[in-house]
Amino acid sequence: FNLNGTFNPTSLGTFNRTGGTVNVTGTANLGTGTLNLNAATGDWILNGGSITNGTVSLTGATLRFDASCTNRLSNVTLNGTISPSTGTSRFRWNNVTLNGSVAPTGNASVNVGFEGNQTLSGTWDTSASTGTMLLEMQAAGTLTIPSGVSVTGGNISFGSVCFGNNMTLINNGTLRSNVANRSVTLGSPVVAFTNNGTRSNANAGGVSINSSTPWTNNAPVSLTGGTHTLGPITNTAAVTFTNATVTFNGLVTNSGAGSLAINGTTANFAGPQTLASFAAVTRTGGTVNIESSIDLAGGTLNLNAATGDWVLNGGSILNGTINQSGAVLAFSSSCSNRLSNITFNGNIAPSTGTSRIRWNNVTLNGSVAPTGNASVNVGFEGNQTLSGTWDTSASTGTMVLEMQAAGTQPNPSGVSVTGGNNSLGRV
Repeated sequence: FNLNGTFNPTSLGTFNRTGGTVNVTGTANLGTGTLNLNAATGDWILNGGSITNGTVSLTGATLRFDASCTNRLSNVTLNGTISPSTGTSRFRWNNVTLNGSVAPTGNASVNVGFEGNQTLSGTWDTSASTGTMLLEMQAAGTLTIPSGVSVTGGNISFGSVCFGNNMTLINNGTLRSNVANRSVTLGSPVVAFTNNGTRSNANAGGVSINSSTPWTNNAPVSLTGGTHTLGPITNTAAVTFTNATVTFNGLVTNSGAGSLAINGTTANFAGPQTLASFAAVTRTGGTVNIESSIDLAGGTLNLNAATGDWVLNGGSILNGTINQSGAVLAFSSSCSNRLSNITFNGNIAPSTGTSRIRWNNVTLNGSVAPTGNASVNVGFEGNQTLSGTWDTSASTGTMVLEMQAAGTQPNPSGVSVTGGNNSLGRV
């Protein structure tokens, strides 16, 4: 039974359905009235159609949606639950008050296109489904998750399927991935994300934010387990990662009460940073990998018991001073590791593996002195003058000193290169 054209359901009189299918392919204009779907009416399917201007109450039956991007709810109060169990349900959403939930089950997926500025209501949860929930903008605008409203589960993305217009996302409620190995993803249509509410996870769920999407964080965030990928962050609250993996693809800025705690976590700083990025960073266990550049801009990076050791893993530290006191800067085997215009106060003393470093205008107030079976390879960028002490006596490995760019490498008075297995060559 296909309801086409524009109609008011009250004009249908008493409507009973036993078996079969009711498709709304036109526009049901409720005229401020109420559409009651119950055991007598059976389920209705929005099949490219619209329901507008009234109340839909679901008692003993439900409103279902096909995969059409033209399905639409506008100026509607929806009392009940949208809970498909299979397939993909798509609908546009304009000024809808949800007294219930959007909660797919089985392998069902849901795709909602918001028509400009919208504020969510009800509960949105994918915990009972192996499918996805995609929230996008049919027209560019701001999507707000207000206090008391939650978007939870996993396989939730803010992105694009039918429309993909720009979204500004504000979370004043709860946005959480709480299913293992599933994520909440903010895709490229999200041009800005502000968190003033609860942003957390459980059961090792993850969060992925597009590398170009700025995140303004004004409320505590706790993420335990999972894999997280983030863009630039401006942070004024405590953000804690525990037993997780996190990659920062953008600039981290902590101000005011903003802090970043890395506990038992692998933290990869893959986007360019400044000294201010690390002003309130602490680490307990885990690993901090520097995979891009840190421009100290004449300042001092202090590595100590609070920061823990850091690893230069394909990254650079530029234009300032590095102090080691209770922690060290280690180096991976990447030939891209680089120190430039640096005063280095401390010792480079790896105990295993191969540490590679490009070296430009570095003043070493300490030593390069591997131990154990560690090896060191340093590539000098053009004319350089050694400083400090270079010694391999405590290592069974090698030290190779080479030129990243052709030039002269003087060994001045008072500087020594000693030990054994030292070579001036090429790696």
